[in-house]
Amino acid sequence: MVGGVVVPGFGWVDTDHLGIDQGPILAMLANYRSELVWQVMQRNPHIRTGLERAGFTGGWLEAGK
Repeated sequence: MVGGVVVPGFGWVDTDHLGIDQGPILAMLANYRSELVWQVMQRNPHIRTGLERAGFTGGWLEAGK
């Protein structure tokens, strides 16, 4: 079901609130405090391989070899 209202002079505004964005926000906060998410991502061989196959080079990809 689509929700929302048209606010004169502004446009359409959604009236529904979803919590789907809350998980990434918590992960970003945890990463800001301890860099755990970043460190785990850097060690993940699948992520590294995918980035390298996509043409990314340098930075932590080079340092981690």
